[in-house]
Amino acid sequence: MSEKQPMKQLMKLNTGDSLDKRTLKSQNTGGQEKLRLKENNLSQITANNNPSPSNNSPLPLNNQDVRIDMYELEKKINQNKKMNEDPQLEQANIEQCQPEMTSLFSSDDTRRAFIRKVLGIICAQLIITTLFILVGVFSPTYQNFQQNNKWLTIFCLLLNIALLFALYCFRDFCRQVPKNYILLFLYTFSESFLISYLCGVTNPTVVLLAGALTTIIVFALSIYACFSKTDVTMKTSLLIYFPLAVIVILIVAGSYQSYMSQVIVSLAIIGLFSLYLVFDLQRLSGKKSITYTMDDYIIAALDIYIDIVIMFKELIYLLSR
Repeated sequence: MSEKQPMKQLMKLNTGDSLDKRTLKSQNTGGQEKLRLKENNLSQITANNNPSPSNNSPLPLNNQDVRIDMYELEKKINQNKKMNEDPQLEQANIEQCQPEMTSLFSSDDTRRAFIRKVLGIICAQLIITTLFILVGVFSPTYQNFQQNNKWLTIFCLLLNIALLFALYCFRDFCRQVPKNYILLFLYTFSESFLISYLCGVTNPTVVLLAGALTTIIVFALSIYACFSKTDVTMKTSLLIYFPLAVIVILIVAGSYQSYMSQVIVSLAIIGLFSLYLVFDLQRLSGKKSITYTMDDYIIAALDIYIDIVIMFKELIYLLSR
């Protein structure tokens, strides 16, 4: 019995050792399988994040591309340094980058400032014209000067045509300060000279009455343009056919030299430029479909000034008949 007990203990020890070895093996196998699974998951994540290059995927940059990019970056840095050193160059570059027409107003304050600017220019033009009219009506010396130098009247008429052509056909002239102001006020002085010649040969009472009627009409049309819900800027058919109708009236009236035909012509022209005045004032207000841009302050002032002046002249023709 004593010999069998040590043998049993030895067998138990061997069995325990073999069990421990099997357990270790199974643990090692399980660990290896876990490692394999982790590696597979990791490779899948890497494949998803870095997909294989296709035909549409961009090619990797080579050294030449990197050198070109570095050269462009250095060039831009040098340009920025030069711009910071020279403020005039910076302003020129900003003006080049700006669009040719700035059609959007940043806020209502900007639009109101634009309106004040245009109305201020128009007031200056009308004051100049009024002074010329007063001198033409009440100064015999000035009247004699105009009568003795009729070539000045022809010169001012031709100058008006040239200035209108320059301002309306070459919009750069209207946007370059002080060139735009010089051209505008040259036109104002030449037009005022022509109107003063007309007023000098007209009865002062008629001139005064025409001025008062023009003021009333302009005031009434301004209120209508600002507060009316009618969008005249979208009445394209009216703006096209009304001038054509006036041209037809002029042609027909030219063949009938009568008092009534001349009255009809004057009334048609006054009505046409009243429509144009409402159109221009609604464009100025910025509340309708078609508006002036920020750079068109000279054109806006010129449009409204021409509307007022032509109505005044036609009222003189109408009242003096």
